[in-house]
Formats: sequence, C-alpha cells, structure tokens
Amino acid sequence: TEGTAITVGASSDNFKLLNSTIRENMTKSQGALSVRLFRDKSFLVQNCIFDSNVGRVAADIFAVNDNASGTPIGTMVCNIYNTLFKNSKLEAFGSTAALDFGASIWLRNLYNSQTGNIVNCTFTNIYTPLTTTSSGNVIASQTNNTTTHPSSLFVYNTIFWNNKDGSGFDIASIGKQPGSFSPTTSNISNSLSPDGFNTFPNTANIATSNPMFANPTNDFTLSVGSPAIDSGNNNFIPSGITEDLNFNPRIFNTTVDMGAFEFNNTLSVIDFDVLAEEIIVYPNPTSSILNIKSKQDVETVTIYSVLGKKVLKAETKTIDVSNLSQGIYIMKIITKDNSETVKRFIKK
Repeated sequence: TEGTAITVGASSDNFKLLNSTIRENMTKSQGALSVRLFRDKSFLVQNCIFDSNVGRVAADIFAVNDNASGTPIGTMVCNIYNTLFKNSKLEAFGSTAALDFGASIWLRNLYNSQTGNIVNCTFTNIYTPLTTTSSGNVIASQTNNTTTHPSSLFVYNTIFWNNKDGSGFDIASIGKQPGSFSPTTSNISNSLSPDGFNTFPNTANIATSNPMFANPTNDFTLSVGSPAIDSGNNNFIPSGITEDLNFNPRIFNTTVDMGAFEFNNTLSVIDFDVLAEEIIVYPNPTSSILNIKSKQDVETVTIYSVLGKKVLKAETKTIDVSNLSQGIYIMKIITKDNSETVKRFIKK
C-alpha cells in the first residue's frame, strides 16, 4: 500500500504538511506520504522530518500527476522546504525486488505537467541495497513525454550527503526512472552533492566537499568551517519562510546556509534535538504556567528567544512564564542523567 502514513487524493486542494515527523513507516509500494493530484493543484511539505522510512521505491514521498483517462489536467506543483530526510531506505518485500531509483522521493509526471521545488532541505544516510551497476538515486524526477507532458525541477540551497548503495558507494543525488525522460526544465543552484549533480546541464554554485555535520549520525546542523555556511542564495527562499528547521532565523550573517539548519555560532550552546519525544511540554501555547513531563528529573531549564537571547532559567518541572512577551521561545532542558532536549513553545 502506498502512503502508509498519509495519502493525499484527487479531491485534496493545496495540502500542507507542516512541523511534522514521519518516521518508521514501511510500504510494499511507495511513499510514507503519497500524493496523487488530478487537476491544477499543489502540495507543501515544510519544516518536517522524514526518518527511517522503508519502501520498495520512494520511501519518503511519492507524488504523481495522474489521470486514468489521459484528459489534460493542469500542473501539479510539489513544494518541499526546510525539511530533513534521513535514514530512509529501499527494501525488497518477499519476491518483489526493491527498485533502484527515487530512494527518498519520486516525482512522477504522467499527464500534462509537473513542477518540483526543493529548497533548503537535507538528504543524508539514504540507502538503496542495489549496487553501483544500477541507476540508483535519492530523488527521481521524470516525465513520460517531454512534448505533451513537460516537467520542471528546481533544487536550491540543498545538501545531499552520505547516501549509499549496497556496495557502500554514493548514489546519484538526482536522477530518473530508467526508460523515462529527465525533467524538461531543471535548475540546481547553491547546493551540495558529492557527484556535483553532473548529469544535469543547468547547475550553478555547486559544492562537493563534506558539509561537516555536527554529528553525521544524528545531528545534521553545521559545524564551524562547513562549506554550506553562507553558501546559499537568499533569492531562492520562498516567501514567508523566516525560520529554519530548528526555528532559528533562516538567515544569519546576511546569507542563508545550505540545508535545513542555519548555522549560528551564538546559539551553539544549544544542543537541538527536534526529534525528542520522551519529554512533553504543556500546555502549549500557554499564558502563564508551563509544565514539563519527563521520566527523568530536571536539572536545569533555560529559555531563549528565537534570536538566541537567554530570557529565563529554572530548575523545576513547573515554570512561570507569565512575564515573557508574546511569541515563540526555545527551551533547553537538561535532565539529571545529563541528556539535553530542546522544545519550542508559544507564549500567548
């Protein structure tokens, strides 16, 4: 079954997936998120995490511009912003082999036209079991007819790193399904990939060196000296996006970084863990009292503004935030076992 977590069908209009984690879904077909749109419609994935999903193809997102009758149906627009894709993989199911393309995302255009916009995303530790003799890739974007069904792909300010095949070699960051056609129009700019996106003609400002993640296994923020810092292009940031995946300002030091996380050395004291689930903060939003539910006792709680200014410190699981101004705040919670978790809350 495709769309093991979420399936978006023909009747949906302008579907949005925001501030969500899609994790550990398994499908014998494709897509933890499956989107099939039949008319002039779009979908948006923003500030999300796709983690450890498994599929025969397109473990994370499958999007198709589809119509059984073949009637012209307009343009499908796929917008994916500020999102982390990690640890997803392709896998065979019984006698059904895994496919070797679109390990994370498959943008498939069958009718009329499709546009894919991927901005400030990070793709890492994506895996396909097949070997380098295959045409494996992280993202497959394609059309079945370049004349009647044109497709476009735009990838900006995005990092691809440590995505491997069954022999431990890098797979292509962007490709297509064998036997299909590459996007009619494409542009890849201010992005990083070990292959330099060498199969695409329209590229600019491409990096190929190690992005220097804080921890290549579980922390994909950038370290000091990363080639991704200040290497994006502000003009590619979609309208309305002002924060990165960790809810820090999307632009620091005048120029946006590549990837889902903005490097800000003044905030480096915070060990962000956007996946933390063992600690619950409630009520959220709150106007006065904020409670922390945790199996461990709390050592300290430090609250920061989104600009990184420390505004409050406490040592209990019940905190009075009534004197804080309205807005979004970030909490760094250190428990007695010395683990650190970061949560966001809204003061109303």
